[in-house]
Amino acid sequence: MDRDHPPNYVRFRLGPDGAISLGVTVKAPGAAMTGTAVELAALNRPAEPDLPPYQRLLGDALAGDASLFTTEQSVEAAWAVVEPVLDDPSAPHRYEPGTWGPDEAQRLTAHHGGWHDPSAS
Repeated sequence: MDRDHPPNYVRFRLGPDGAISLGVTVKAPGAAMTGTAVELAALNRPAEPDLPPYQRLLGDALAGDASLFTTEQSVEAAWAVVEPVLDDPSAPHRYEPGTWGPDEAQRLTAHHGGWHDPSAS
């Protein structure tokens, strides 16, 4: 085994210049058990470091590239979760700082097995 080369890997790079890389050590031709490191990389597109983030975002929007934008379905799903909370007129429950919350938290979670309060143990 050739220990001069790194082990096989899969690398995911997140961000504006996303990439997926697969690195392997392949056996060199011949009888010797030596290898050569090779990498296969799939790049989404090269980053444009000279553009500020919002300028790049607006440029993508003008070019019709929606990869950095959420879909209407995702926005609607988020509002389905948030809107009932915003529409709830009840006041928040007060509790002492440093505690695990108000007594109402126990009642709210009772049918799910209760709330684990480590300070009560």
